[in-house]
Amino acid sequence: MDPENLPRRDLKAAILADSHSFLASLQSGASEEHLTAILDRIKAQELRLMAEHGLKLSPGVWNILQSRLANKKPKDIIDSIQGGL
Repeated sequence: MDPENLPRRDLKAAILADSHSFLASLQSGASEEHLTAILDRIKAQELRLMAEHGLKLSPGVWNILQSRLANKKPKDIIDSIQGGL
């Protein structure tokens, strides 16, 4: 199947999987760059969903993801390099 022409169901599944990945990465202390990259990927998928199927994510979904990123506390970041070697 051509990844550039995914059915609506598959685009929705990809957005859900990336949303789960974002929350899991946030909980594990991923970097700001990594989290932003996931949000950018979700946004790109949403744009495809809008262009190809006329659908978009609920604004509430974006509010949750963006507020989670904004409220990330520095103490939540796990330094897996420091003292690990």
